Amino acid sequence: MDIPQNFLHYTLLFDTIGNGSQLYLFCLPLLACIGGSYLYSYNHISHFDQMCYARIGIKKYLRKIYIRTFFYSGISGVLPLLLSMLFAIMINPYFQKISITSNYPIIDNHSFLANLYDSSPIFVILFLVISLFVYSGLLGLLGIACASIYNKKHIDIFLPFVLLIVFYFIVSLLGQPEFACSIFFHVGISGGFPNTLIGMISNFILLFTVVLAILVKKVNADDL
Repeated sequence: MDIPQNFLHYTLLFDTIGNGSQLYLFCLPLLACIGGSYLYSYNHISHFDQMCYARIGIKKYLRKIYIRTFFYSGISGVLPLLLSMLFAIMINPYFQKISITSNYPIIDNHSFLANLYDSSPIFVILFLVISLFVYSGLLGLLGIACASIYNKKHIDIFLPFVLLIVFYFIVSLLGQPEFACSIFFHVGISGGFPNTLIGMISNFILLFTVVLAILVKKVNADDL
């Protein structure tokens, strides 16, 4: 029997063999913060931001930094997935539609993305890319939030990473591993977890709320 050919079998987040996707998602906070929040951290520690405050105003400067960080962190976070997809296409340039009930499925038929994949696989790819971009952007803003609280070199890179590791450890102990991005983003294996969609939405809401609260407080504090 011929095995259906699809480059997604060899793409990060869709693969089911090896530890590539898990390593990628484990390092995601580092990738996002290195790509985005490092510039703000450097300016903050060197007090260069104080000169920017005087030139263009605090709120305008911080607004630009937040937008730029979100964009750069999003790109840094999603870039490995896009490169993986490119290499997979070079190795196996086929995109056959494979049923979710196949012996070689791209997505498990219990996944929250199963119906979307069954109707349009392209939309699943777009959903993952956009979701990962936004999540990485929020991680970059979390790095800024950490740097605004602790004025230490590289704190914006390592503290978000440590915080997420602690969070994943806690939810795993509570028997809810699907609240970790290493599960809900890894669609190749996430079908076995019933609360994956809830975990994903909760992560986005929690991360957005924490980042928003700290950064708004930072703007108001510096504006005094």
